[in-house]
Amino acid sequence: MNLQHQFQLTFEDNKVQRNDDRFVDQSPDVRPEVFKSQQFAGANYTFSFKNLDNKAFPTLGLELLVKADWKTNLADTERNYFTLNGTLGIDHRIDKRGNFVFANSSHAMWISNNNFEFYQAASIGGNNGMRAFRNDRFSGKSYFTNNSEIRWDFGRVKNNIIPANMGVLIGYDLGRVWNDNEDSQKWHQSVGAGFWMSVVDMFSARLNYFYGSDGGRISAGVGMTF
Repeated sequence: MNLQHQFQLTFEDNKVQRNDDRFVDQSPDVRPEVFKSQQFAGANYTFSFKNLDNKAFPTLGLELLVKADWKTNLADTERNYFTLNGTLGIDHRIDKRGNFVFANSSHAMWISNNNFEFYQAASIGGNNGMRAFRNDRFSGKSYFTNNSEIRWDFGRVKNNIIPANMGVLIGYDLGRVWNDNEDSQKWHQSVGAGFWMSVVDMFSARLNYFYGSDGGRISAGVGMTF
């Protein structure tokens, strides 16, 4: 079981590079100040709880994370905002041996006002919630995503080098963002499958292909947890 409290003071210096081919150079919603160096200061607090029977391939697990963050533009301190982030993840074996596992993870973010720059928005896509879409595909003042998977563990790979398990997964993603003065009921979806491998019960690697309304996307990653 892992229970943590964390408090941080932060400082950022950000500048967006100009490129005439990009949307941000032409959009009237993007402030011209973002193309100059901007400094931000802030403070955040994070509470996290994680309890997994196996980090590399959990068959029983619970993960909870809540983060509160305040940030201000040092050149214009009235441009400050507050955000809340939350994550809830559950892993539960379907059969007694844990060869089949159901995993579900929900993520949410909310921003208190419109004093943020476009790159500080609540964004989903790619590595954040919607695996068929590019990173930051959808942005707004708040978002919600839910990722569900069924994982199949083929068992131990026979080799004389290192102990490893491998398997496959199928997954479904659902999510959307919200903006002020919009009247949309659109929820974005993606479905896909992947291959995974866990090594010495310490870290795992995975290769996924997910498909959504923008087409298909391949992603890969290696980490200390699944």
